[in-house]
Amino acid sequence: GEFFVHGDLSREMQDISLDINILPSLLYHNSNLWQIMPSHLTVDKESIDVSSIDISHDEQSINIHGRMSQNDRDTLSLNLNRFDISIINSLLGDKFGVKGAASGSVQLTSPMKSKGILIDMISDSTFLANKPLGTLAIGSKWDEDFERFDISVRNELDGANNLDIFGRLTPRTKSLEAVAELNRLHVGYAQPFLDEIFSGMDGYISGSINVDGPMNNLSVSSNGTRLEEGMLQIGYTNVPYYADGEFHIDDTGVYFDDIRIRDRYTGTGNVNGSINWDHFRDIRFDTRIKVNEIEGIALTENQSEFFYGNIFATGNVYLAGPANSIVMNVD
Repeated sequence: GEFFVHGDLSREMQDISLDINILPSLLYHNSNLWQIMPSHLTVDKESIDVSSIDISHDEQSINIHGRMSQNDRDTLSLNLNRFDISIINSLLGDKFGVKGAASGSVQLTSPMKSKGILIDMISDSTFLANKPLGTLAIGSKWDEDFERFDISVRNELDGANNLDIFGRLTPRTKSLEAVAELNRLHVGYAQPFLDEIFSGMDGYISGSINVDGPMNNLSVSSNGTRLEEGMLQIGYTNVPYYADGEFHIDDTGVYFDDIRIRDRYTGTGNVNGSINWDHFRDIRFDTRIKVNEIEGIALTENQSEFFYGNIFATGNVYLAGPANSIVMNVD
């Protein structure tokens, strides 16, 4: 494509300012032609002033206008109309499988040194991890009395709300207080974060998860969390397990509270112990499984050059170590 800009750079003492004119332009992204209309903006030490930047492709459009400065009455606005959010996959990676058409507004408030974000956005036909999330509504508004942002995230899929998040972000103390209510939320949304452990995930999670504390040291806890109609396929063994039961989460990991499992045949078992982490990194297993004639390994010759075949076990199985080098002891 072609992007045309004409600008002036000026300097007064130590302050630099820009006066930019964007000329009619055409850009291609993923073979789609985007049209950029003429616009004007100025940038200096004290402010950013945008008359109006309009970018469009078919029914999708982006508009940026407004002003940011030291005046708390000024606001810089971003308006979207059916914007294809799958563009974020180029940053996150295709495994996150983000799709949807976003419409709404994002506003950056002034003054510049303590700016905040106000959001009123809806995404239709939303997907995460290539699984449908339905209509996703995201909101953020400023509470003047408590000097904080009230944040909400809610979805609607097939007439049900599976995810309902409400939070309070206080810039002055740099702290967050939030609770997520889950109602049969698909566990597959988490697979991009856990693909080192699980090669397949299915089923639902219900319960509430709480996050509280300073942004650089958040505390996580759960209440009444349970796995329903779950299927977790461990990549290391290639065995799918079907699971139901309760678990809980804290700052150090997820803990299994006697989760009932079964294999694809007639084997059964119970899972206790934990999968531990450090801020969702350095994931390690400390998991104990009591089993009765359950499948433990199902590897083909193409999947493992050292060992392949099917193993069924009765007794106790202990999984330990980091996710990329799990040690399995069978008794």
